[in-house]
Amino acid sequence: MEEKIKKFINELHIVQKEAKKLAFMKLKDSHISPEQCHLLVLINCCHMNQKQLAAQMHISEATLSVRITRLEKAGYVEKEINLNDKRNYTLKISDKGKEILEEQMIALEGIMEDIFKGVSEEEINNAIVLLKKLENNMNRGEEDC
Repeated sequence: MEEKIKKFINELHIVQKEAKKLAFMKLKDSHISPEQCHLLVLINCCHMNQKQLAAQMHISEATLSVRITRLEKAGYVEKEINLNDKRNYTLKISDKGKEILEEQMIALEGIMEDIFKGVSEEEINNAIVLLKKLENNMNRGEEDC
């Protein structure tokens, strides 16, 4: 069983690495990284504060802050001050950000079609269930530390 687990982890690593490489190749002309694209998606669809965004992306708040600053300088996001609490702000995707996000989503959809060619919906669902179980096990392990 241990050998199969090692092989599984290695395959996950390879798939993740290759998917990231494909995404970088598709996004290289846009001057936006796959991580920045992911952040734009979350800002566009979800109303989360910085702590929630960092947790969703599995990165530190400091790393997220750097990414937000870069997106803001590029004109892709805007910060809106919370009128009830001047210390807090809401992130909003700008028109320029919406344009770049739309372009990138079209490019990434093509990548996903290529990656999942020949994979059934049932196989995808089974993989999701398995990965969720692994994630839950890891989260329980973190609680024990």
